[in-house]
Amino acid sequence: MNLLVKCVARKANTSDGREFFYYETTLKDGTLRRLKFRKEVKAPEKSCYLKVASENINDGKDKKGYPCIWVSKIDEILPFEDGSTRVKHLSEIFDEA
Repeated sequence: MNLLVKCVARKANTSDGREFFYYETTLKDGTLRRLKFRKEVKAPEKSCYLKVASENINDGKDKKGYPCIWVSKIDEILPFEDGSTRVKHLSEIFDEA
């Protein structure tokens, strides 16, 4: 069974100024969880949807004991829809300034 996982990529800095990405996802019940990837997985550098087989995803804990979702293999990366249709819809119902 394939699952569609919403992956939100966020950029942060370490205390010495190096940039890194961390990832979050939202579960069906609205709970926010950290999303982590195994070393052999190339993590995306922007927010997207991930198509993942159910045997390649695991609900576990990180090193500090907090719940997170682990991904061991990504089947396909799907981009978020661009907002152009939303902007077009808004321009149809509102007057421009």
